[in-house]
Amino acid sequence: MREPTAVVRRTAIEKEGLFDTSIGGPADTDMWVRLFSRYGVRCLPQATCAYTIHEAAATTGMWNSGTIKANAEIFDRAVASGVVPEPTIRRWQADWYHQFILAGAYRRLRQGRRAEAREVLRLFDQPDVRDVGVSPKWLPVRVAFAAATAGARRKAS
Repeated sequence: MREPTAVVRRTAIEKEGLFDTSIGGPADTDMWVRLFSRYGVRCLPQATCAYTIHEAAATTGMWNSGTIKANAEIFDRAVASGVVPEPTIRRWQADWYHQFILAGAYRRLRQGRRAEAREVLRLFDQPDVRDVGVSPKWLPVRVAFAAATAGARRKAS
């Protein structure tokens, strides 16, 4: 969810609150989980904004263990809310981790930075990621990216 594309009723924001900064960087994700789980979401097929990825963006450095841990807490909070059965949330969590990690690797592979992509793929070794299991939906992409980065080594700085 990109914030410029969301319209939220004021009463929902007033009841659920805005960002919980104690969660860290992905405070927006936590907010969307709280809002969507209580009020639902309607997806419209219209493009509402243009989005460009560039290396100076704050999100460029988000592929790290801290982001994984913060999102594990967000999923744990979703489980605690009781809105959806835990096995369903954990399946979504596995899909989310895979999509997130693969997106980080893809950004680097597009620029020919295989060693950095391999480092991002190592996030699959984090306990929070391993514990929720593999995403069948994203497994073929994961295998392809692992093959694409096999043998890649970081250059000496």
